[in-house]
Amino acid sequence: EQGRYAYRVADAYLAQKPSEALTWALRLAGSPRRILWSGMLGQMAKYDPHQALQIPQPAESPAQRAQAMGKVLAAIAQTNPSMAMDQLRKLPRGEVRSEILGEVASSVATLTPTAALDWLNDIDDKAMQHEAAQSLGWALARRNVEAAAELLDRIPKEARPSWIRAVALAYAEVDFEKG
Repeated sequence: EQGRYAYRVADAYLAQKPSEALTWALRLAGSPRRILWSGMLGQMAKYDPHQALQIPQPAESPAQRAQAMGKVLAAIAQTNPSMAMDQLRKLPRGEVRSEILGEVASSVATLTPTAALDWLNDIDDKAMQHEAAQSLGWALARRNVEAAAELLDRIPKEARPSWIRAVALAYAEVDFEKG
């Protein structure tokens, strides 16, 4: 019950007393991922992205750090997708970076389809671009399957099979024949 109330006051507390609020969120945390704390850092990233990027660095566990960086970079991607990608590139390759990339892609999928595609095409690392295309395809197809289908010809060739699969499965959820 305490956790449920904590989510209701977290944003207001963070806006008034950021350091105190983040310490409070860590005290309440019940899991190693520190979900409340991470979510609050994501909120902080909307108005102070540079500070929000610094706070997770010394986190005590890799899961906590990864969860927080995912929330922070996803929030940054809403207003500055290229900054989010610059920060993501600084992370070591591996499962953590892939998870965070998926979270950033889901966030970018909430932008206009054109902006999401521009973000994807600006990624110069082909492996990362392919992975981002997969995540973006799934996220965009769930949000707007028609837009995802219309973008197919503009998706990097290597990512098209997974994009088609995402669109087909999203269509199949609402219209099996169309899927």
